[in-house]
Amino acid sequence: MATPILSRVTVTGADDSVSPVDLLKIAEEYPFVEFGILLSPGDPIPRFPSDSWLDELAALVNCAYEENEIALCGHICGPWVKEIFHGKWPWPDMNVNFSSFASRFQLNTHGIWHGFDRDKITSIIKTQSEKGREIIFQYDEQNAHAFDFCMKAGTKVSGLLYIPPVTAQLPSCWTGHLKEVSCGYAGGLSPVNLDHQLARIADMVGTNTIWIDAESSLRSQRDKQFDLGKVRAFLDAARPWVCSLSRTTN
Repeated sequence: MATPILSRVTVTGADDSVSPVDLLKIAEEYPFVEFGILLSPGDPIPRFPSDSWLDELAALVNCAYEENEIALCGHICGPWVKEIFHGKWPWPDMNVNFSSFASRFQLNTHGIWHGFDRDKITSIIKTQSEKGREIIFQYDEQNAHAFDFCMKAGTKVSGLLYIPPVTAQLPSCWTGHLKEVSCGYAGGLSPVNLDHQLARIADMVGTNTIWIDAESSLRSQRDKQFDLGKVRAFLDAARPWVCSLSRTTN
């Protein structure tokens, strides 16, 4: 029997291959879903939506907000991550309309080491926290130092225990849990393996609640399509593990 450990389930990579209307439909079916939207400067490519798509999504969310709240997380990539690590929030370069509705922002370091300015990074995180935005670090061997520093400095951050995709394999065992902060897990999770992997994770996290994130396993047509069928299959597999959002997330 599944142990309820999930506070939310993030599905990442919605882009111009689907209509933003479809995301609202999925949010109605699965109230625990969060959409991770990849953000980076440059032209739209698979997984990274265009500004016009983001504007359309924001407009739909604005119209439907009171009836159907939709959880959005901006996954910041590329040069913008470096800017943030050195104290500059990429505003207004990052889509302003989408950003006004995203309650969480994840800094995607992708297993690549990043330096940071100690004073400026704590200042920028405190500023975003005051605006009600949760900042997530990908916690891996290359970038644990930045997360650990921000924790010790007293800033409010969350951590995603992340297995870089270059490994191309699930871990032999899931290790570690970030105590006293909101914690998530990602790397190789799919509709096929999710139930088994969550059982392994549940044995480790005990009574703590977590979130999970999937991206690559939700693609089709040689990465060109955000596959809504696979998204629903992933969320169906996750549903038995979802607990009430009123529980404390550690």
